[in-house]
Amino acid sequence: MKALTSIFFGVLTATGYVGAYAQDTFPNKPIKLIVPFPAGGALDSLARPIALGLGKRLGQNVVVENKPGGNLIPASIAVASAPADGYTLYYTLGQPYSTNQFFYKSLPYDVNAYTPIAPIGVYTYTFQAGANTPFKTLKDVIEHAKKNPTKLTNANPGATSAGRLASELFMNGAGMKMTQVPYQGGAAQALAAASGQVDFMLNEASSSNAFMRSGQIRTFAINSDKRLSAFPDVPTLAEAGYPEIQIPNAYAVLVGPKGIPEPVVARISKEVAAVMASEEVKNILNTMMIRSLQGGPAEARALIDNEAKSFGPIIKQLNITLD
Repeated sequence: MKALTSIFFGVLTATGYVGAYAQDTFPNKPIKLIVPFPAGGALDSLARPIALGLGKRLGQNVVVENKPGGNLIPASIAVASAPADGYTLYYTLGQPYSTNQFFYKSLPYDVNAYTPIAPIGVYTYTFQAGANTPFKTLKDVIEHAKKNPTKLTNANPGATSAGRLASELFMNGAGMKMTQVPYQGGAAQALAAASGQVDFMLNEASSSNAFMRSGQIRTFAINSDKRLSAFPDVPTLAEAGYPEIQIPNAYAVLVGPKGIPEPVVARISKEVAAVMASEEVKNILNTMMIRSLQGGPAEARALIDNEAKSFGPIIKQLNITLD
């Protein structure tokens, strides 16, 4: 039997039908979707309906496995060591492949050893302060910070987070400096600003949404080329007077172990796009104020590469290391 199987696959290889065979037989068992954050978090809350929709379209269960902690390293190791057959997928931020390489001298996985599959969505950054602050515009904040270097405090969702790095790029671009105050995630960061513990923050709209709606947080601008439909009166960063400041937003992508056959990647990417276009997922995206992204492997890789290019220099400049 083993000999016959080897001959069969040898014929497929010789005739160029391996890809077609993989596509026709995939999937024939459940798929694991690794999420590098705890259950119930912002990333997990979107991953689960996507997993459910993807499972329905593929005809197999897509089981979410949460592997939080360690700057996404444990989850990334699990993905890197999994077979490259499409049955292990990774719903993640770009950090494992974009910025971790700058935080550590060495990593227990290869940052280039992944297969990009599809972009998922953008978590738009907002420039905000508590409603009890005297600031009315982003210009007010910047001018005050320039006159009082490091006197203003800036909340971030973690010392090595994309949000912290984005705020550093913002300060560099605006020519001013604030004192960074790390919190455990965007929700804690938003609470700190709303309660007056800090003067300012750059935060994902999905994390500060409730405070924005209640009026406890004042939003000066959003990091986007167009306004949020939920808050049409809030200008973009360019409209607020700072078109020269370029900051990559936080995002989620779907990747897998390096070497997944192209037909399998194409099938998953196609079905993910269909799930993202479904009414159920679109409603979740609107509620969370996440902008869905279209595209396939090339677009997913471009997001990761752009983040590495944007944040690598600032990490080196600040000498942020985790070794």
